[in-house]
Amino acid sequence: IKDPLTSLYTVQYMHHTIQHLIEMHDRNDEFIVGLLIVNITNLDEIATNFGIMQKEIILTQAADEIQDTIRPTDFPIRLTNNEFAIFVLGNATNDMDIIAKRLKKSIEKIKNQAAIGDTSLDVSIGMALHKKEEKLIAFLERTDEAVEEATKNEKSKIFMSS
Repeated sequence: IKDPLTSLYTVQYMHHTIQHLIEMHDRNDEFIVGLLIVNITNLDEIATNFGIMQKEIILTQAADEIQDTIRPTDFPIRLTNNEFAIFVLGNATNDMDIIAKRLKKSIEKIKNQAAIGDTSLDVSIGMALHKKEEKLIAFLERTDEAVEEATKNEKSKIFMSS
């Protein structure tokens, strides 16, 4: 259930949980499901320049920042090498933009002279709200596309899928 490095939920747990959350949303209009994907876009560069161990230290610090920033009712997930996901439920979805800005700011503030020197982290965040009767794969793809758009957006690096 939990990733040993970050102590966040695993991708396998995410697929099981999101399917359940989507079914709840499909049955109840008032139960809304939002997804944020946080991508640390320069983490591969950090691994190349400073080593895999340093990258893992930064991932652990980013996971800690995520845990400190999100609400107790949100579900944080460790995705791939450079990405995290957070499921936001119910009325909290109204504040997804605020959550995204806080996450971006707190992760980009991470400083670790020993691990990455003066390198700053570059964070992009894509967001989407689940649409009634939308399949899981379509929801995840739409959120992934939002991350791609966020990465292209030089100004904010945050994008909400419609």
